[in-house]
Amino acid sequence: MKCAAILLAVLLFTAFLGAAPGRAGEGPRPHTLLLDYDDFGPQVIAHELIGMQWFQWDAHGDESRKEKIVVVVYSGQGKEAVSKQFPVNRATKQDYRYVSQKAALDFLDKQITALKGDRDIDGEVRAGLLKSLGGTRKKIEEFSKQK
Repeated sequence: MKCAAILLAVLLFTAFLGAAPGRAGEGPRPHTLLLDYDDFGPQVIAHELIGMQWFQWDAHGDESRKEKIVVVVYSGQGKEAVSKQFPVNRATKQDYRYVSQKAALDFLDKQITALKGDRDIDGEVRAGLLKSLGGTRKKIEEFSKQK
């Protein structure tokens, strides 16, 4: 009976840790939020903050392919600690870009403001970008409240 109670406690504790901020199934990563490259807009916008949308070890990209690039938004720890939690690995094609929460929010605010005032962009395209970038901003704000 005592073993069953301990096992139950361990299972509950493990389930609780799995609910930490980040992507489902990634396990606990305190003070990090994992987002997709596209969450920061198309490459023409996002490259200013997170680089080009190809693997960082490649000299150039291929327009016919979209590489899986994960953006790690972090708070309460430095970039060095985050890069140890999420190491770039060329062999397994794991490419991470590290952005502080403040830099991510500042970037999104700047892009949202610029898009709102840019009447040269098609209205539907602008509305879609504003919705997407606003959604990303909301995810980051919600993440900051969970800490």
